[in-house]
Amino acid sequence: MRRIGRALGETLVVVVASLAIGCGSGDDAPAGSEAIDELSGVGDCLAPADEEATRFVQAACDDKRATVRIVDLVTSAGDSPPLCPVGTDVLVDGRQGAVVDGDIAALPETWCLRNLGAPHPGDPGKGGGELIEGDCFAVAGDDTVAEVACDGSGGPAPEHRLLALTARTEDCPVETDEPIELTTSPPRVLCAGALRGGAGGGLGGAGADADADGSD
Repeated sequence: MRRIGRALGETLVVVVASLAIGCGSGDDAPAGSEAIDELSGVGDCLAPADEEATRFVQAACDDKRATVRIVDLVTSAGDSPPLCPVGTDVLVDGRQGAVVDGDIAALPETWCLRNLGAPHPGDPGKGGGELIEGDCFAVAGDDTVAEVACDGSGGPAPEHRLLALTARTEDCPVETDEPIELTTSPPRVLCAGALRGGAGGGLGGAGADADADGSD
């Protein structure tokens, strides 16, 4: 069994929203935040605040600027990945709440977002979102695990398909070719199955691509 440092997930970007409720104002909100009238929740939509989509702001779902919908809000402190539902395309670090003494009085959250339209890189095997069952990955030279598309498009060729993510090696399914222990806290084990026939090849017993919600 290999032991490696960590698994690389989707790069986190930022949502910061300030809500003044009698204890602050937009003028003393932290830099980079956006004044809002009400908190965002599951089902609401967001739009990128810049061309690089390094930050998101509130937007109506019928606004042409909107690109993603919130599928979950997770207080992630101390939790082990995956944090978000299957089909999450983008993960962002977010805070929203009342402004108190120049800061937002709220715990950081992981915001789980799904694109309003295709593509959906967070679907199993598509190469994005969090590393979940059915995804493919490669192990880099620095012993980090990088999720890649199972068909080999857009990056390194896949080396393994993830059959399960478990707490112990003995919990891996019998089809596992190589358990890979992540030296995280707490430890996690990638139950890896070898791909057959190169990039995009089949793997007995492993599920492949599926749309999480039936949308485009």
